[in-house]
Amino acid sequence: MLVEESIPPVDPEVEALRSAIDRFRQRPRRNREPDELGANLKGIRHCQDLLELEFAETAAQFSKTQEYEEQGSVSPIDWIRHHCRMASSAVWGSVAVGDHLADLPRSVEAVESGEIGYAHLALMARTADALQGSSTASPFEEMELLEKAREFSVGRLWHFCHHLRHALDPEMRAKRVNEVDTPAAQLTGCRVLGILREIQRDPDFAGLHEVGDPWVGGLWRLRHLAPVRMALAMRESRFIFVPLASR
Repeated sequence: MLVEESIPPVDPEVEALRSAIDRFRQRPRRNREPDELGANLKGIRHCQDLLELEFAETAAQFSKTQEYEEQGSVSPIDWIRHHCRMASSAVWGSVAVGDHLADLPRSVEAVESGEIGYAHLALMARTADALQGSSTASPFEEMELLEKAREFSVGRLWHFCHHLRHALDPEMRAKRVNEVDTPAAQLTGCRVLGILREIQRDPDFAGLHEVGDPWVGGLWRLRHLAPVRMALAMRESRFIFVPLASR
């Protein structure tokens, strides 16, 4: 006999939040002046940023449990991606932010006060994650990056973070480039999947996806993923490669 799986109830605070959002969206509509529309856009975006902070903290806590495995997922990232209907790069960003809240206290305060956006913080957290996870990197400094976040757009900050990782960890960057440059014919199926996972976690790839530069992103994928696609076709015909951006 099949036993129905029990679904734990959502916290009352989350239900109250949902109700408040419903009431806001059901408010009477009226004509608004352009400057009022702009002010509302900034206010709504800031509210979303604050919710993103809450989501990131919760995602990081979830990633440290085994609940994903009990529900049949291969990883917490995979579970969040499917059940929260998100792109992989967005999930990695959320978990990185949640993992590094204690390392970026001033930056979190800057998001809360509206000085920077959550998208800035996600780039900073993924940069911290990449540098702190490397044995060859120089120490990560929050304040220098925060000053740049206050000054730069999200797109410009991505480029700054990209160069900062090169400057603070040239050995690891060279190693990863050499791995991706491995001739396709030398890659086994398992190694291909490993490289795909590393590419997916790469802040550079995530940044291109989040910043939304189709030309640069297309060139990056052509440069780095072409040998992987070839290897999949040559070595592991049972695998079907789905471009990460389409997931």
